Amino acid sequence: MPNTDMLDQKIDRLLELVSSTTKKIRMEIMVHKDLGLTGPQFHTLYLISKEGTCKTTRLAELLEVKPSAMTVMIDRLVHNGFVARCNDEKDRRAVLVSVTEVGKQALDKGKAKAKEVLHRYFSHLNQEEITFLVDIYEKLNSVQIANKANEQKSK
Repeated sequence: MPNTDMLDQKIDRLLELVSSTTKKIRMEIMVHKDLGLTGPQFHTLYLISKEGTCKTTRLAELLEVKPSAMTVMIDRLVHNGFVARCNDEKDRRAVLVSVTEVGKQALDKGKAKAKEVLHRYFSHLNQEEITFLVDIYEKLNSVQIANKANEQKSK
């Protein structure tokens, strides 16, 4: 592990780079605005798609928001035709949400735009650098998951 001063310098630089680079890339990817979605709505739509049909409470957990806030988000997505609600046959009290065809089309457009932008950036990296970058993010994600699990155990 690097010495503390060097690590602090690297962290400072990384904070600058992550902030500016991520902001620039996100600005280029912002196709969700053209689709009539906010960033959080697009992310919610993505999570519903990834989860399949799911409960609002599950989405609230994933996004770490209150169920009432999630209900408001889902209301807007339903109103705009991106998701649909249905009753849970196993639990009548529960309501399930799923992505509609309109929502799937919006996700496809968003993913295509994101891939187009990232291809442009990644074209300046060689295969080894891309693999290394993905491996680093995988490792950081694992640390994040472990930290979250430890936090929940200590509650």
